[in-house]
Amino acid sequence: MVASLDRQWWEIYVQVPESLSEAASEYLHGLGSTAVVFHEQAMLTPQHTVCIETRPETTAWTVLQGALPLEDTLSRHVAALQQWLSTCAGASPDVQLYCRPLLDVDYLTQWQQFFQLLCIGERLMIRPPWDTSPVPATMACLTLNPGPAFGTGTHPSTHLCLLMLLQYAAPCQGSRLLDVGCGSGILSLAALQLGWQSAVGVPCITANIYLGPLVEMLQPLTRYLAPGGTIILSGLLASQEATMRTAIQNARLAVQARRVEEEWVALAVRRARDVEQEFLHL
Repeated sequence: MVASLDRQWWEIYVQVPESLSEAASEYLHGLGSTAVVFHEQAMLTPQHTVCIETRPETTAWTVLQGALPLEDTLSRHVAALQQWLSTCAGASPDVQLYCRPLLDVDYLTQWQQFFQLLCIGERLMIRPPWDTSPVPATMACLTLNPGPAFGTGTHPSTHLCLLMLLQYAAPCQGSRLLDVGCGSGILSLAALQLGWQSAVGVPCITANIYLGPLVEMLQPLTRYLAPGGTIILSGLLASQEATMRTAIQNARLAVQARRVEEEWVALAVRRARDVEQEFLHL
């Protein structure tokens, strides 16, 4: 998208129940919006230039912000999105779709306000290049220029993955990592900062996607897992955990660790025989 900034773009804003935010994001991506920003606990205010207002009391609502090129397909894409919202979210008056031409400003700078300094536990700091805060000697620092990209560690599913990487950093020193469903590359880059040897191998696998793809690829991924290795699964809603655990059992894996943030769940799994052998040693 960065290479096409000379094109004309339309901003697309969608206000949906939080439970539909992931599905709406996937749909926007499918229409051609390579960037989708999540504004949690927010409401649309189309009458204002800054058309998103954060309201802590609206915990059940999320506003998604994307962009589509001004082409012949734009009207069809917007109509399809409207139909999708009507089908999935029903006739709720709070479900909104708002489109407008992208304002004549530096497109990349618009995204800077959504990416601030972020500390993951006490070991990892993630910051944009315009943040010059001193880095504590005890912390690794990842400087990430987000541009119009999703994946800066603020979404609960990504945050959970990063916390899991911290948890497994010590035993995985010098190991290799496979980042499945890589977007901005934040998980691979964070792993390198925390001591992994490379982000192309398989003693440890991270997959921060959706329930459907996770279930489908779990058994194939296991073939790439080194003995004693770990798979970190994220992008799961709490309501989907039982389905994921059934798939884990069918793949002859076992849950080793679990983390929860808001309604999101991340699971660390290993081969069942590895977990059994570890238990016997204890």
